[in-house]
Amino acid sequence: MNIRLLKSKMVLADDTTTELAEYLGQSRQNVHNKLIGLTAFSLQDVSAISKRYNLTNAEIYEIFIKRGDESEQVDCEGSCEQT
Repeated sequence: MNIRLLKSKMVLADDTTTELAEYLGQSRQNVHNKLIGLTAFSLQDVSAISKRYNLTNAEIYEIFIKRGDESEQVDCEGSCEQT
């Protein structure tokens, strides 16, 4: 999940965690936990957030689906396969 990109969308919309939480019908703490990765965003959350910030399919993928760099790094000697 790309939290930085989501937060940048929030900033561009002049939105706060509290305002996003109200929009989603959730507590601020619940949304905060999702933003820091303690809990996952539901498909309903993703749909509502994409509408609120007019996200493209590419942005939805980048924010909610694509894995970060840590999953793409391989640390091995000699030959090894990346999974």
